Amino acid sequence: MPILRKWLEETEKSGKHGQEISPSERKRKRRTTIGVSAKDNLEHHFERQSKPSSQEIQAIAKSLGLEKEVVRVWFCNRRQREKRVKTSSPSILKDLDFLITSTNSSVITTTIHITTFLTVS
Repeated sequence: MPILRKWLEETEKSGKHGQEISPSERKRKRRTTIGVSAKDNLEHHFERQSKPSSQEIQAIAKSLGLEKEVVRVWFCNRRQREKRVKTSSPSILKDLDFLITSTNSSVITTTIHITTFLTVS
């Protein structure tokens, strides 16, 4: 029994309790940087087809020299950004105040007051 007790004490001290590697100890893949031309190419593909099939993603990845997973994640992120921009647009339009400040025979001066700023990342 002393061996078991010693093992239990050591395990408690280490804090592992039979767990494998914790999420903070796990190694993450480095962030992939997508070049300007590859990004333009991806945007072009997105305009034609926002939800490409697995085979299309594979072909795009191969043509751009990127991993399939990188391209798949890019499309997922791009769809989410599109969704976010579409859902925020009506509130932005509500916040625009158009004021006609002066009217002259053929010239209309308009002041636009924007109360909300749109930031798209």
